[in-house]
Amino acid sequence: MRDDPFGGIRERRVRPAGMKSSEMEILAAKDAIARAGIDPAEIGLVLTTSQGPDTLLVPNAPIIHHALGLPAQCISTGIEGVCNSLSLQLTFAQALIQTGVIKYGLLVQSCALTSVVRTEDPFSSWFGDAATAIVVGPRDDANGLLQVHQETDGSQYAGMLVGHPEKSWFEAVPRIYVADFRTARDMALGLPDLAERVIGGALARAGLDGKRVDFLATHQGFKWIRPIVQEMIGAPQAKHCDTFTWTASVGASNVPLCLAMGEREGLLKRGDVVAFLTGGAGTTFAGTVLRW
Repeated sequence: MRDDPFGGIRERRVRPAGMKSSEMEILAAKDAIARAGIDPAEIGLVLTTSQGPDTLLVPNAPIIHHALGLPAQCISTGIEGVCNSLSLQLTFAQALIQTGVIKYGLLVQSCALTSVVRTEDPFSSWFGDAATAIVVGPRDDANGLLQVHQETDGSQYAGMLVGHPEKSWFEAVPRIYVADFRTARDMALGLPDLAERVIGGALARAGLDGKRVDFLATHQGFKWIRPIVQEMIGAPQAKHCDTFTWTASVGASNVPLCLAMGEREGLLKRGDVVAFLTGGAGTTFAGTVLRW
């Protein structure tokens, strides 16, 4: 740690002063819709997870809905899943698509946590800013979401929080803090075993094993997570695209960014079996398997 106090981080992204998380999200959403090649009028769902929303009480989803000119009947709401948000969003969107309630869903994730870290905290360099978005819809072949294995462990709730360690959040300037260092340590060091259980569970229910995984993405909370998880699930052949060293952790956008970069770098191709680990403070976590 003395040789590398930043844990492998060489650079990170910080949004311009005054830029709101919704502004990042709108840019990501427009890019996702353009790449999907769909008519925005067919989007029936906007799900957002904003780690650092524009305001409290109301999620950023209606802001995005308005900016994109989406239909009035489009469901717009938020999911508070922290770094596990993508898997939670996929689970809800799948149910609405399969039952015919919606045709397409827009899933948006963002991290704007550089506003609530203090430079004197040892973990201040761990977080960057980013926004990602994914368009999902009905599958017309064997590709698509195969299985999601979700779990919750509320005993780890105090690992990492945003608020104030001694006051209510509305009585002081909020910041990221660790309420229980033992819990935070156990949460971090337990990730490989957790990944083996949830990814393994999702693969088993899909009738697959680690040797069938073509691409692996994991939460980017530390540099060591993905290689250890890859060994634990028995997938040495799986390609990957880690982002931690050049973005730090971007929270809910970690796994979506790995997937986006994997596709754009040519590492992730149509028909590939993809497995990913999402997990967030609280804690909820999931292993997800899909065919790209």
